[in-house]
Amino acid sequence: MSDPDVIFNVTTILKEMLNAVLKPIFANDPDMNDSDKFDINITISPPDYDSSSSKKRINLFLYRVTENPYLKNQEIPGTGNPGSYGHPPLSLDLHYLLVAFGDSETDAYAAHRLLGWAMKVFYDYPIITEGIYKSTLRLENSDLGIWDQFEKLKIVLDPISLEDLMKIWTALTKPYRISVAYTVSVVQIEGDRKRTLPRPLGEGPQIEAKVYGIPSCIPRIEEIHVYRRFDQNKKEVNALYASIGDTLIILGKNFLGDFRVILGTVDVTDEINFVRDDRRIELIVPDRDELQPGQQSVTIAFKMKMGKLHEEQEHIISNSNQGIFILTPRVDKFVWYPNEKVFRIFGSRLCDPRMECMTWIGDDEMIPLEKYIPQDNPLDPNKKILPSDSITIPEVLVTGDLTAGTIYLVRVRVNGAENIEIKKKLDKSQ
Repeated sequence: MSDPDVIFNVTTILKEMLNAVLKPIFANDPDMNDSDKFDINITISPPDYDSSSSKKRINLFLYRVTENPYLKNQEIPGTGNPGSYGHPPLSLDLHYLLVAFGDSETDAYAAHRLLGWAMKVFYDYPIITEGIYKSTLRLENSDLGIWDQFEKLKIVLDPISLEDLMKIWTALTKPYRISVAYTVSVVQIEGDRKRTLPRPLGEGPQIEAKVYGIPSCIPRIEEIHVYRRFDQNKKEVNALYASIGDTLIILGKNFLGDFRVILGTVDVTDEINFVRDDRRIELIVPDRDELQPGQQSVTIAFKMKMGKLHEEQEHIISNSNQGIFILTPRVDKFVWYPNEKVFRIFGSRLCDPRMECMTWIGDDEMIPLEKYIPQDNPLDPNKKILPSDSITIPEVLVTGDLTAGTIYLVRVRVNGAENIEIKKKLDKSQ
């Protein structure tokens, strides 16, 4: 949990972000003319033009700190005792004023350029995580005591009115300059006051005592990677698209204990083929009827049997945040059947009567597939047509002559999701 230095730490993070992105751009960018290159400073003092300094600079001034009203009485998930009197952490929103200065008090050209670039940094990184701070921005000062807090830092452009902005400058007794307000939320400070348990109202029933151990750390999904079933090198890619048979890699923390992995509504724990410490889970996307093309959620759930003696039932005691990936169709083969005057595409999740389905072959126009997908029989509701792993397309729908042995682009779209590997050689059936 964050200590009282969290306000200082957040200001340090914002300052280092601006330094890491903007200094190389204005000092070393080879695409800039030499006349446009210059060194800049990032300051955090009250905004004022410093006539003794010849450097252009960006000033990030913390002008206000407010208590977050939505988390005022909320305990941190996974901590505390639900039956105790407690003191929830102090949850704060930090309000900053972003001001840019040129070489002189009248150098508006440089000030406007700096202000635009600084706003772009906060727009590109609206949520700050340890991974972004260390890997993307390549900053080393990661021991700031803030990455372990449950709430992530979010940077939001604050649309305050010109009147409120003028009040800030009037309070600072400084001449008005063009400036932008931002809110950073939420940072939390946990107090040292002890929690006390309420007194029991009376004795409970005389039954065998049972103690349940509940994990105090909530699992958290931070990234989802994938490697393709056809990739012999098992190259791990940071992509949100996977098909049946691909290996899904879930990265995060606190993946310990008796947990279950849920894709959509399907428990796929049995498909796990690798777990490394508490930060990585690998599993194969299974061929289950419930998993259909389109957006699928990923959740880590912890379950425990609780209840009366000999009548225990399994309960979910904590869920992670939701990860998201797109389940796509997969094209394995493209075959021409000249005797039947049809083309067939083979793979997985290629069409479904319940969803919008279409395909493209080569440079052809889109071919809607609704007419060629068997539908459910309304007279026999028990006879359901399952999603198909093949598509049959009459030759007359394909414009132009296709030659066996030639590679064509074969695209299949189901429920808005398209196959990933689109280049396929046309085989000819004997």
